[in-house]
Amino acid sequence: FLLLILFSLPLFQVAKYDFSATYLALISSLLLLPVIFFLSKSYWGNKITIIVWCLRVLMATIFLLASYRLVIGTIDMIPFVGTLALTFFYELGYFILSVGYFKKFLKYWTWISTIMCILLLSIVLFIIFQHGSINIPEIVSTLRTYHPSWPNYFGIYLVLLFWLVVYFSKENKRYFLLLLFIFPTLFFTFSRTAFLALFISVLCCLFLKRGKSLIPIILVLMLFILTSYVLFGTREAVSPGYSLRDAIELRQLRWGAAFSHWQERPFLGYGFRSFTEEVPEYLRPGGRLSPMGSSHNDYIDLLVRGGVLYSLFFWVFVLYLVWRGLIKKNNKEYLLKYLSYSIIALLVAALFQNPFKDPLILALFWSYVAAMAYYGQFDGKKFRSNNKNFHPKIRVRGY
Repeated sequence: FLLLILFSLPLFQVAKYDFSATYLALISSLLLLPVIFFLSKSYWGNKITIIVWCLRVLMATIFLLASYRLVIGTIDMIPFVGTLALTFFYELGYFILSVGYFKKFLKYWTWISTIMCILLLSIVLFIIFQHGSINIPEIVSTLRTYHPSWPNYFGIYLVLLFWLVVYFSKENKRYFLLLLFIFPTLFFTFSRTAFLALFISVLCCLFLKRGKSLIPIILVLMLFILTSYVLFGTREAVSPGYSLRDAIELRQLRWGAAFSHWQERPFLGYGFRSFTEEVPEYLRPGGRLSPMGSSHNDYIDLLVRGGVLYSLFFWVFVLYLVWRGLIKKNNKEYLLKYLSYSIIALLVAALFQNPFKDPLILALFWSYVAAMAYYGQFDGKKFRSNNKNFHPKIRVRGY
């Protein structure tokens, strides 16, 4: 559990890929798999578990078929194995749920993440006082040495953290005080993607809870417009070349290059090989080739790597989970709803970044899938009665 909470800090490299503390936590969790596989009747009787295993089998099948058609070496195995291995956070989350520590674990994660925000925010303020202005390149380069996911992925992670804080504040209003540290840290990421994801997810929440009054929606719109104006204005003023227009144009060029490669193998893609190995460059205005870096779009990335077949299966599965989380009625419905709002934020962020490839964010995502599987199988008052005899060997604690 501590390894998961320690963020995705790189420990060493395997080929060109960072091996992080998050992967170490996943490997250590394999010791728990026999407990899940052989002792938990609910695990194997759960529809979501069956779907997760279907996704894994489909992924392996696509990889083998692509391996038959393409020459795949060791370096190509690593992205496939990494993609497949991260799905086993589902089992780790299911185990935490079955022993009754899920909510406590989320609380620990929330508090430790907030402490990390305070540390990063203090570094940002020191840089500002040292330079006498907001120096975005200096802030980004310095904070990346403390957390490699800075700024965009960390900003998206903070949006997920926001929804956890909102959920816990329903029980204890003092949790709202954590936002005094989360929001300033989010602002200094200058991540337009993170702010858009936060806005859309909050808007969805207000829309689903709408009553006769439109005042909350209007207030959120005004706050978003004001924050966006300050954020974009500050970023473009202190960092020329970081304009929203430039970012959109470069993404369109990247996406065009990716689509050209996808059209060569549209159905099965490239067998979950590295995206940047398959699409290493894109053409910039003036005919100059530039390194791809990343697709800046999870939908396109997965389309190229897994083809139409896997992409369609996976994204329909995610939308199904969100839908179930929003409509579910039992004594955990608020937890499922707020977790679903965070996944909506992820789906928005995936339009402009690659959050579904970040180990830390994926740890939360597959834990969400496990929560939907575990809590989603119970309706209303049935949860407590069924939960007593859920696990024959592990005593389940209520919370």
